[in-house]
Amino acid sequence: MYEEEKWALKDVLPPSEVYLPWSECSVSVSVLSNLAFEYTHVLAPHIPQLIVSAVLEMDSNNSRVCEYSARLLANLLQTHVLSQNIDNEEVRKTIYHLNRSEYPPFWKSEEITKNNLSVKSSGRLASFVRRIVNLIKEATGEDYSHPVALAALNFSRSLLSR
Repeated sequence: MYEEEKWALKDVLPPSEVYLPWSECSVSVSVLSNLAFEYTHVLAPHIPQLIVSAVLEMDSNNSRVCEYSARLLANLLQTHVLSQNIDNEEVRKTIYHLNRSEYPPFWKSEEITKNNLSVKSSGRLASFVRRIVNLIKEATGEDYSHPVALAALNFSRSLLSR
């Protein structure tokens, strides 16, 4: 009878000192970014959570996570707004800037500690999210401001409970 061999990938591949920049987060954001472009109808109920997630991840220290998060947001805008044959120049400009990584840094450069809990970039963060939500609202009539606020609140509560 054939006895099944058990092996691990590290046993097969030669040792390497090369750092692979892929992490679980970058892979999952990459997959979501592609799903947002191809399967908008499936992700439609989750758009508020995806907007909050993408905006928060755009400030990651991992450049791939930032890139794919911006692409996720651009794909959400493109498929949700432009696929409905609505020609909105502001949406096109925002997608262009997101694809070129031209978005403002949020809290990544701030020193936030137990003694310094103020986030100076919270105004920029709020206005950026408001801009994305307003673009969708102006173009499609769908108002995500309340669901996005709830998603952000739930996210912050989950962080506080840890």
